[in-house]
Amino acid sequence: MEGFDLLFSTNSGTSTEEEGFKLYRSTTREVIGYTNLDRWESFQELMKNIGWWILLALLALIALLYLMEAWQDI
Repeated sequence: MEGFDLLFSTNSGTSTEEEGFKLYRSTTREVIGYTNLDRWESFQELMKNIGWWILLALLALIALLYLMEAWQDI
């Protein structure tokens, strides 16, 4: 098994006289996935706070569309 390869380069010099780049390669046999749920939990908290406002805005938009369609009949 070859595994997974990671190939990257970096600027090896920190001073101005050394401007070379080095190429690095790494091989791994196991990859473990990690999922950060912090942003999802923040989104859920935001929706708890403004969910009713979004619902009211949608109802107002539906009412406005109805009035625009029925304007000729009124």
